[in-house]
Amino acid sequence: MIREEYEVEFITPCFCAGADQSKAEVRAPSIRGQLRWWFRVLGGSYEQEKRVFGGVHDRAECKEKGAMKSQVTIRVSGVQNGPGAEIPFSMNPNTEGAYIWYYASVSGDKKRWWQNGRRGDQNPEGHLAVGTKFILSVHLDEGIRPADFRQFKTALECFLRFGGLGMRLTRGMGAVFCPKFSGDFEVNKKVSEELLHSAGFDVYWHAPEHSSWVDGIIQAEQELKGLRSECSSNSPSRLGSSKPRQTSAVYFRVVKLGAGVFRLLRFEAPRATRSSA
Repeated sequence: MIREEYEVEFITPCFCAGADQSKAEVRAPSIRGQLRWWFRVLGGSYEQEKRVFGGVHDRAECKEKGAMKSQVTIRVSGVQNGPGAEIPFSMNPNTEGAYIWYYASVSGDKKRWWQNGRRGDQNPEGHLAVGTKFILSVHLDEGIRPADFRQFKTALECFLRFGGLGMRLTRGMGAVFCPKFSGDFEVNKKVSEELLHSAGFDVYWHAPEHSSWVDGIIQAEQELKGLRSECSSNSPSRLGSSKPRQTSAVYFRVVKLGAGVFRLLRFEAPRATRSSA
């Protein structure tokens, strides 16, 4: 068994819940789902995905027939809650940040993140605060094929550098940071070119650098509004749609480049994989 551990920290609020939708939690199945998405979108075949993550369904193009057990186990431990400060955004649609924050705040009949509806106090357990940390344990079978192992490790690095968890994931919420994959702007830009752009992603780093994640989210809001105007005549568009149901292919991510240094990254998933993102 190959065992690895990673310290992970949320650098933007995370809205990830389990059976109790009013209580946020770090869930191993959610991380597993994100790793599977990264594995696929970075070029992993269905055959590889089934070998690594397991599966019961057969496809005509897959040589691996029949049910297969997973070769990877994900565990979460040592969760340490962040400071617990309130979200610095208002429900007022005329304030900065509300365009992104609103949709998270009114989900679940407006009870998930608010104690008494949209005009009540914020639910202190409704999100994982910035600074919340946990240990991610990854166990891989010794018999995993070398090519599958490399593909999984690439997916894991992209998740820990550029990924996140929970609701409004495509709009910058739930962004994660891992010290093992830290680096300044030049390091992260190089990795994004080597791992994302080479896999067919459109990648764009927005200037300037920020001293707060909040400023990064506000910039994401401004950029998102501009893209909405560009895509207003297309349905469904690259920004996603409700009818037909389609996830956004465009992701905004606040990336931590050092102590008190953040920069906004925008990437767009390759066209061939958007429908399953």
